Amino acid sequence: MFKKTVHPIANIFPLMDEEALAELSEDIAANGLREPIWLSSDDQVIDGRNRLRACEMSGVEPVFRTWDGAGSLLDFVVSLNLRRRHLSASQKAAVALDMLPFAEQEAKQRMSDGGKQGKAKLPYLTEESRQARDDVAAAVGVSARYVQSVKKISEQAPELVPKIRSGSVTIQEAKREIKKTQKADKQKRHGPPAPETKRSDFKLYTADISDVDIGTTVDWIITDPPYPKKYLHVYEQLGKFANTHLRDGGSLICMVGQSYLPDIISMLSEHLEYQWCCSYLTPGGQAVQCWDRKVNTFWKPLLWFVKGKYEGDWIGDVCRSDTNDNDKAHHEWGQSVSGMADVIERWTVRGDIVCDPFCGAGTTGVAALKMGREFIGVDVDPSAISTSEKRLQNA
Repeated sequence: MFKKTVHPIANIFPLMDEEALAELSEDIAANGLREPIWLSSDDQVIDGRNRLRACEMSGVEPVFRTWDGAGSLLDFVVSLNLRRRHLSASQKAAVALDMLPFAEQEAKQRMSDGGKQGKAKLPYLTEESRQARDDVAAAVGVSARYVQSVKKISEQAPELVPKIRSGSVTIQEAKREIKKTQKADKQKRHGPPAPETKRSDFKLYTADISDVDIGTTVDWIITDPPYPKKYLHVYEQLGKFANTHLRDGGSLICMVGQSYLPDIISMLSEHLEYQWCCSYLTPGGQAVQCWDRKVNTFWKPLLWFVKGKYEGDWIGDVCRSDTNDNDKAHHEWGQSVSGMADVIERWTVRGDIVCDPFCGAGTTGVAALKMGREFIGVDVDPSAISTSEKRLQNA
């Protein structure tokens, strides 16, 4: 009905799935199109493919605006989309990868127009491609190395890039998957490694927390669930899990982001008693940039909830990681062992059972075992559990 040609630059951001598109269509039918569909000077769609599809579904006349041609088309399209979307660092890097051909073209044009010349910082990159990589990394708000990582993944295992783009796999998970495949290939050639001696002070479960039964009650749940809006539902599941598996008087210490703090407190309060909001400091040059809120954040809330009534010792409400100890080596969303050790030391005592139902690469468990606590970890991702087991065996 409202057919328009789509400019290739619009395809760097993924289309909505059918369920999300149907919701958008219903909203537009009820409230009209709130944001225009942007066109290039030659009448091609550069932003708003989802809105155009939703208008076609709902029968609502779309509203179009034409880009004035000022500055970079790539920068314009990216700024529109990053303002609206909640993307992880891995997803942003995947977007940056899709931006590279356009950025390289713009960089080449700048060079031919007398722009800065110079030796590439990395020997395997031309000056134009290095400049383009740096440009797209800055545009989406990730490091240039992150963009280089997803580019390397696209060369080694291109089938993983769509998963990174959709948010179902992180860059670190993709790297582990590649390493796992390479290890399996090596084992086929050289045979399996010698079996490891199992420890008795930790248990790991590959499961969703809404389904798992860890078979015991625990003293503490100390965890760091994902922060993006699309994961808000897990806090409802976490509240139910904690109410089931905490002993009476046991506590949940939950590290959270601040963007949806009121929603998270409300969901957890349905199942546990709110005790306090503590602070987890991340000193040094490791501030997270919350682009949609225009905030550089140097601390995170630690929400403290209790099953029943807390009857333990007094607690100081400020924890901290070591300066610049921003450990993402094992998991994209990982915290530092130093920070989790401070949390564990502040609340728990030797011999306590600590559970992390979003254990990721096992940092909470590593800190717990090193300090003489028992640990139970749960994660839906088998590769994360595999990484956790290796780290915990050596803790």
